[in-house]
Amino acid sequence: MRRRQTTKTLPKPKRLYRRTVKMLLTALDRAAIMRSMPEKTDFQSLLLIGDINRAVSFTDDEFKAAREKQTGEVEANQVRLTDIPPRECEFNESQKNLIASRLRELDKAKQLDGAHVGIYRMFVNGENGEAK
Repeated sequence: MRRRQTTKTLPKPKRLYRRTVKMLLTALDRAAIMRSMPEKTDFQSLLLIGDINRAVSFTDDEFKAAREKQTGEVEANQVRLTDIPPRECEFNESQKNLIASRLRELDKAKQLDGAHVGIYRMFVNGENGEAK
């Protein structure tokens, strides 16, 4: 007798994207967030990190505007992060929590540097916006 094949339906994943918060971040803050994310972690965190990187990544338009702003001191293909204007980035609760926990890990391991001060205040201490 032949066995019937049954297809299992996967359970619906928990809804991760709830309320979002917009935060005004400088180019240095955005670069520090990207540098802070771990390279290896669990699958769910990797998905969140991909979303975070897309939210804080730099666009071609930002680089073009910064190139127009720069003086002759910098080569044509280089841009200073300080020449890129601040941009509003949107994060959901899961993304904010991941960034905050990663910053706490770096703090505990004493691996924070000056670039992390602003984002630590925003994401861990809850200053300058709604993030906490």
